[in-house]
Amino acid sequence: GILLDGGSLAAVVNNTIEDNVITTNGSGASNYGVHFTGFATAHTAGNVVRNNTIVTFGTTTNYGIRLDTFSNNNTIANNTILSGGSGTGNDGMIVVQSSNNTFINNVVRANGPNLSHGVELTTSSTRNIFGNNNLTTFASASHAIFSSASNNTFINTLLNDPVQWIFSDSSSNNSFINTTFFQANTSSQFFGTLNSTGQQNVTRDELLLRYNFARLDSRTMPFMNATARITFRGLFNVSEPRVYADFDEDGTVELCPSS
Repeated sequence: GILLDGGSLAAVVNNTIEDNVITTNGSGASNYGVHFTGFATAHTAGNVVRNNTIVTFGTTTNYGIRLDTFSNNNTIANNTILSGGSGTGNDGMIVVQSSNNTFINNVVRANGPNLSHGVELTTSSTRNIFGNNNLTTFASASHAIFSSASNNTFINTLLNDPVQWIFSDSSSNNSFINTTFFQANTSSQFFGTLNSTGQQNVTRDELLLRYNFARLDSRTMPFMNATARITFRGLFNVSEPRVYADFDEDGTVELCPSS
């Protein structure tokens, strides 16, 4: 892959990585497509990664893009990222103790046996902005977004049928604005701001979307108890549609009022 390393002496700034096909296919672990790393006195900053196709494979921890310690104020835009491996931990994009970066218009597909997330944020990664990203995971226990960090913002995010939706640990506090949870037959779009504070594990059980059915367990996910637009696709012979809801979450459904 491509490495920008600030080391301990010199900052690495204002570089552009553009219009490339970047492929890694090592026989071991830690095959990164693009890797930025800095130092306390030599940040890796002001760099741009855009319009690239990035494919990674190996055993474990094969990241499409990794922004490592003190990689700040960089822009990651319009990339297609396919991360995978025969082992665990193949995130599409991971941010490690880095801040004030912008990730926009990226398509991420993360794969592996398990724990291969679309986007992962580790402790001390703050004030990063994610806009218009399309995130999918395929592996067991793999979330579209997995966060151990705070004060990051996700805007216009499409969680495109991942294995699990969002995980935030007990130290996290992040904002999700206009977020779409998409499954083949049903989607749920939250137009407003969802503020996730503390540990939240939004699994496919807490927000269950399937054919002609949508259910949010707002008792376990109170931060998501907000207005959303639910879209059902592929319904047949619906001449007089009726919508039912379990308002009290007691297992009893009632006909929704027409207005």
